[in-house]
Amino acid sequence: MSSPYAGAARPRILFIDAYDSFSNNIISLLKTELEEIVGIEVTIIQIDSDISDFPKFLKDFDAVVAGPGPGDPNDPKDVGLMRRLWSLQGVDLLPVLGICLGFQSLVLAFGGKVEPLPDPRHGIETYVDHNNDSIFHGLGEIQTVQYHSLHASLGHALPPEPVREYPANLFQRTTTCPELEPLAWDTTDTPTAVGYSRNPQFILMAVSHADWKKPFYGIQFHPESISSSEQAQKVVKTWWSIAKRWIQECSSNRERARELKENEALCATEEILRRILPPSPDLPILDRDFEHPFIRSDSTLRYRRRLIECSQRILTVPAICDLLGVYGGQCIVLDSELQALQDAATNEEAANTGTHSIVGIIEHDTMRIEYKVGSSKVKIVENGSAQFEDLIDYESSIFTFLKDFMSRHKVHQDTSGFINVPFCGGLMGYITYEGCLETIGVHGRHGGSSAGPSPGHQPDICFAFVERSIVVDHQRKSTYVQTIKARDYEWLENTHRLLSQPDLPSPHCFELMQTYGLCGRPEQHQEKVVQYLSPGLRAGLPNKDAYLAKIRACQRIIRAGHSYELCLTTRATIGVPTSYHGMVLEPCEKRAASRFGLSKWTTPPIEWSLYLRLRNLNPAPFSAYVRLGHLTLLSTSPERFMSWGRPHNDIDCGGKLGIVQKCQFRPIKGTVKKSSQGRSKMSLQDATRILNTPKERAENLMIVDLIRHDLHGVLGAGNVNVSELMVVEEYATVFQLVSVIEGTLSSTLAPDKTPIDVLGASLPPGSMTGAPKLRSCQLLQDIEQKPRSVYSGVLGYMCCTGRGDFSVVIRSIYKWDADGGDGADEWNIGAGGAVTGLSTEEGEWEEMVMKLRSTLRLFEGHMESEDEHWTGLRNVQSNSPPVDPSFPDDPNGGTYALADIYNVGAAQRHMPEGDLSDHVPDAPTAFGRRTTHGPR
Repeated sequence: MSSPYAGAARPRILFIDAYDSFSNNIISLLKTELEEIVGIEVTIIQIDSDISDFPKFLKDFDAVVAGPGPGDPNDPKDVGLMRRLWSLQGVDLLPVLGICLGFQSLVLAFGGKVEPLPDPRHGIETYVDHNNDSIFHGLGEIQTVQYHSLHASLGHALPPEPVREYPANLFQRTTTCPELEPLAWDTTDTPTAVGYSRNPQFILMAVSHADWKKPFYGIQFHPESISSSEQAQKVVKTWWSIAKRWIQECSSNRERARELKENEALCATEEILRRILPPSPDLPILDRDFEHPFIRSDSTLRYRRRLIECSQRILTVPAICDLLGVYGGQCIVLDSELQALQDAATNEEAANTGTHSIVGIIEHDTMRIEYKVGSSKVKIVENGSAQFEDLIDYESSIFTFLKDFMSRHKVHQDTSGFINVPFCGGLMGYITYEGCLETIGVHGRHGGSSAGPSPGHQPDICFAFVERSIVVDHQRKSTYVQTIKARDYEWLENTHRLLSQPDLPSPHCFELMQTYGLCGRPEQHQEKVVQYLSPGLRAGLPNKDAYLAKIRACQRIIRAGHSYELCLTTRATIGVPTSYHGMVLEPCEKRAASRFGLSKWTTPPIEWSLYLRLRNLNPAPFSAYVRLGHLTLLSTSPERFMSWGRPHNDIDCGGKLGIVQKCQFRPIKGTVKKSSQGRSKMSLQDATRILNTPKERAENLMIVDLIRHDLHGVLGAGNVNVSELMVVEEYATVFQLVSVIEGTLSSTLAPDKTPIDVLGASLPPGSMTGAPKLRSCQLLQDIEQKPRSVYSGVLGYMCCTGRGDFSVVIRSIYKWDADGGDGADEWNIGAGGAVTGLSTEEGEWEEMVMKLRSTLRLFEGHMESEDEHWTGLRNVQSNSPPVDPSFPDDPNGGTYALADIYNVGAAQRHMPEGDLSDHVPDAPTAFGRRTTHGPR
């Protein structure tokens, strides 16, 4: 059915993007808030686009929005084409709205000043006072979010000290900028406002050109932020109403004015009809064989499984791995068991992130996909041989290759309908931080992603195509033995029989393990760990002076306006000799797996014993044991990056029936320990008060807005929502500040897109970069000067049913084969924190130390120590690197003993006592008690 408005003129808006991480949110706001029946058409260009005849180029548009971005408007490179907007004259004029950087550029162009704020304001929620005129006409109280390090001034003579009464000249023009009229101010900054006491009491928030014939408007705040009020969003709608009126009265293009007038009449008619007629969407009937990347009729994979119900046998994840001997070779174990057990200890609402565990079995013939950043080919390893495929056939993108691969490896519809587990087979693996960086055009300058001395051989993206797997449903207490491998009945039956036999000695199989001479009991694993660590460790630990210098560098960058938030990280290395008690550990690629209980048992490697100890120290919903290629990764991550569900028929936001998939992001920013030495256990109310501070809320809010931007770029306007904003969740040892962002991918709106496109567009994880993402990642490379490798990357799976789930690799240790040299394992542990304008050096140092300690304590306990703050590793040899000479204000550094590093004392912080900020060691039980912060 054709639309009655098919011939109507579509309003055309040009958006000038300054490489910001919130631009897509503004575009979505334009498309949804303006509510034009025929739709707003938004064209995006960058500030550095090569447009020779700019006035001629603008003839195709009705209005322009000059967006936000990092940088200083005093630097022509940072604003680019925006500067040319304000010099338009006569017939070239058109309505312009400047937001943040665009606003500052407008003020600067007409004689104002733009200068640094003493305290940058990024992710800060405030109220704006306006004069109820122009773009604020008819609006009430406006709550906004600000992201700026600089502030604009028109030259008002304002009192140097705080005053209770507003100056009479606040909304008057000045002699310095007679052409600009002030419309709104932020008056939040008073000596009682935490963190703002050094800023001016009155900060300019909005202006307009005084001449109606020059339709230039600007706002400093971000109306598109999830925490900005509805009234703030209506500012954009009011601007568009004024813009259309200007076009009718002043535009030289009279034909275009007539077309938009007709469109406005159609909108009014449609609004009347909308009120009196019920919606009746034209719903097409979808054929079963609808051709969609995730629903194909030519799939050949058959899914088969056997169920072990709780009445038959309850096996733990370690017991299953013991019985099958999967750790004898390569394998991927995604382990949520301890999280699920702790969830079950309460009847309260849970976070629903630890419901299943997946044991992915990797064999000699398992296909492996490997890719290194900067390469034009992808390596495919199968049956011991490797071949290369050119990515030029896949838009030169590894993610397009992965999307095509998964579209050709789907479970047949005849067997997919009853699959009620998150994973039945598919790709399992990791993407390093450097692999993530390539998605935004940032390439590592250190010769690869290695964290050690041999940078050449590690892939940045590595996935195994897992055909055999075990899934444990912790809620239903059921275990699924499953395969998508052809003619795999014997393995399926034998494995099911092995795991379900009722005469196994115990749920943990300790007696069985002892019978076969294996390490089954925790004390046996502990003894093995002690033997492994006892020859002596080499510890390379972060240097405090160097780290503090990097914090100062981050804050200089933030104050200059080049970033809003920088997630600074560092790394510790632990070198362990691989020979003990006559045993030499082989690289994981050379170790042969057992035959999964059929004829041979294999002794657990030391890495498995280390993992079991780590998972007990840090119970987490996204724990993992990974031995894939040259990598060994032991993870206890609490943070989901992205998950997505199976494709299904549903009605999209436009009222059309199509193939729909739901995506979810769950960033963590803000953590408080429940108890600390010398203090009583913290209550939920206390934790909420601490996490309700401007710094913690700002860190979380920035990442939420960044993720919304990433999602809007793929899913389009109106398909992204925040179901939980800054919710305090209670876990076994910590309270955490969590947000949940969800998106809907529809075949009718984005027919060629899948969640793999969303995954590629959303990397690297915003919680590990800061914002804006592109500029922040570029800056962090210069500051950190070392690759992060697997740390800060993502780990997870893409299932053959169309599902997927990835966690952020934090609270983890990893090693690459042969990295340690001289017959030693070199374990790497990353840690860091988000540096903002409200950070303090000691606060950020303590935060990093606490995160590092959560995983580094895996190596403690086998030596005596009197240090109550850090027991067990006082005598470890320290091998800290010298201070990096690239930071001019670094003092001459040296090396620090481990006790010196961790005995940081009770340094004063910017937060109330007891707060440890985000990503402190957690052991989630999800007791389910939640609270949200104040008004949104």
